[in-house]
Amino acid sequence: MIIALLPVSLMFLFANDLTQPTFLLKGITHFLIIWLISNTLAAVIGSSMGLLIKNKFSYLSSLIVYGFFVWVSSNIPIKPINKYLNIFDDNTYIVSNNLSGIIFNTDYFLDKLFIILIIFSFIFIVRIFLVPKKKIINSLILSILIVSIFSLPIWSNSNYQTVTFPTNQSMKNISYEIQEYNMNLELNNKLKNKATLKIGFLENSKDIVLALDNIFSVKNLKISNSPTSFTHNNNLINIPSTHKKGDVITLTIDYEGTVNMNNNIGFNTYYVAESAINLPGSVFDWYPNLRNQSSIDFEVTVNSSAKIYSNISSLSSEEEHLVGTANSLNIFAGQYQQAEVDGIQYIIPNSFTVNGFKSDLESIIKSMLGNKNFPEDDLLVLKDKKYKRVIVGIWPFGVSSSPVQIIGDTILVYYNQ
Repeated sequence: MIIALLPVSLMFLFANDLTQPTFLLKGITHFLIIWLISNTLAAVIGSSMGLLIKNKFSYLSSLIVYGFFVWVSSNIPIKPINKYLNIFDDNTYIVSNNLSGIIFNTDYFLDKLFIILIIFSFIFIVRIFLVPKKKIINSLILSILIVSIFSLPIWSNSNYQTVTFPTNQSMKNISYEIQEYNMNLELNNKLKNKATLKIGFLENSKDIVLALDNIFSVKNLKISNSPTSFTHNNNLINIPSTHKKGDVITLTIDYEGTVNMNNNIGFNTYYVAESAINLPGSVFDWYPNLRNQSSIDFEVTVNSSAKIYSNISSLSSEEEHLVGTANSLNIFAGQYQQAEVDGIQYIIPNSFTVNGFKSDLESIIKSMLGNKNFPEDDLLVLKDKKYKRVIVGIWPFGVSSSPVQIIGDTILVYYNQ
């Protein structure tokens, strides 16, 4: 443990001045947890093999068993079991997400608990052979440990969140539009939202279809304050409700869910935690929407312990009250720095320099201006710098081939460390 003080001291000494103390302490805590668990596992494996084999082959056996864990840890954590067997950092062999830092959530603690259960399993295997008088009780405890070891990955796999790619196929021939959003949003270790939508009907309609990711559980849904039936499948809410052309209704949805979605290589992509948030509403259905709709009026009250950034401006520095017009709502929080240059607000990772980022962004924009596949209006915004805000965020490669998204007067830039 004393040896661990050296790297911890170096972390404090060479920490980025922009790094918030919360993120630094979480990083150090994460390092100490990995240090203790990996070294304890090595010590238990070595002593267990020595006590059971009691000859020179115990050294070789110890190396083989511990080597298995090292080998598994060198693989990309595509599935939960890969993460559980990794005794080091899950991001050892992939680019880590420095925007979010370490997120201490249920998945994190279960991941560490898995190795702790393996450590105790080795201990009770030894006790079965060396303490024959308590063989029954030790066998019972070992059985419980083994069942727990197998149960954790099964449970995690059933609750593992992978990124889904929105499709507009089921949102065609929509005969209504969302005119206004009013949200009371809570973003801590869970996302909880009470969203009130003002919907206007352009034609007669027999139902309402809204996009909302399946990771969320809808607790309550009302039309004009009256509860109504609905189904929620395939990331779509279907509401059987007949309305005539010209009707305007108020629809209220209460829903919640844990957001911890990974891409195909285990990189955390969409997440909500106490200190880090990545909710790009332009590509992720984290609130009920019609996908690719034109500008809508938003009024959103956000309750979060983290300092949030959004494409919609806040009316107050103390209370996060977002009011504005846009075609999507995008909210971010984490290890960001904020700078204003030539009237443009840059919200970029702490690890970036403003001048370096500006130079990279100019190169990206220059390459886009020569590409005729982009909408002319978007190219005009980039060419004439008709944007007020630039925010770095994360989304899957398959959602957009462009590293830049234009949301009204805001540019979202893909995080590329």
